[in-house]
Amino acid sequence: MPDENGAPGRNKQAYIHAHFQLNTTKLTDLAIKNQREDALDYFISSVAYAFSRQTSSGDFALISPADLFSNPDYIAPSNADLASASAFFVYSLGISYSA
Repeated sequence: MPDENGAPGRNKQAYIHAHFQLNTTKLTDLAIKNQREDALDYFISSVAYAFSRQTSSGDFALISPADLFSNPDYIAPSNADLASASAFFVYSLGISYSA
């Protein structure tokens, strides 16, 4: 479940990218199947959390954790990686909203 800010999983410690919000879209299924308003509230807060990091060009900010930069094996994501991550996040939202 997302924390009180709407951040799930890897985004709990610090925001990285909207891609890490993907799993929260499953909360709509939980909310509908089990009639759980709390699950719907968590979903809405997670979506708001991700969109609060949307850039003026429509994509989502990437904030890599500082410890990655000190790792000699770190390879920064390409523009294609970032576009794909954003696309999967937005696609998953579409599935949730159609539920």
